[in-house]
Amino acid sequence: MSHQRCEDGYVYSCDWCGRAVIKRSCTRPVGWIQGRYSHQDFCCIRCKKEYEAACPNTGGCFITTATCQSRNLPDDCHELTALRKFRDTFMKTDGNMKVEVEEYYKIAPVICENINKQENSSEIYEQIYQKWLKDAVLACDNNETEKAYNIYKDMVLELKDLYL
Repeated sequence: MSHQRCEDGYVYSCDWCGRAVIKRSCTRPVGWIQGRYSHQDFCCIRCKKEYEAACPNTGGCFITTATCQSRNLPDDCHELTALRKFRDTFMKTDGNMKVEVEEYYKIAPVICENINKQENSSEIYEQIYQKWLKDAVLACDNNETEKAYNIYKDMVLELKDLYL
């Protein structure tokens, strides 16, 4: 689920729009909807539908997910878990970064779709992992949030230039 422990209970964030609520218990807020995968939460059916329309086959066909799938890693692997936590606890709490996350949700599926059209897509995903993702995850593990942010942003900008 998309929630993090806080002083007042648990903060839940919608995986599409970023809307957040605080609850005392770790149960999904009333009216919220679980996505295709257990870690996905949406504040309304509109957000769930828009998310699934943007990423029809994977429930999150974003760059890290596609890279991890290419490496046959599970949806709850360390890399995805670390970067989701980074997104939810660091990126979505800053107004400017939240806008970047929303743009990423729009462009990343197209980037992945275009990578998948390449004959060497698995090599491309491995290069993405080696060049950016492993260092971004390491930065997250070391609580170097600015470093993780810069690595991930550089990756997205370069991939945007290459595949959009």
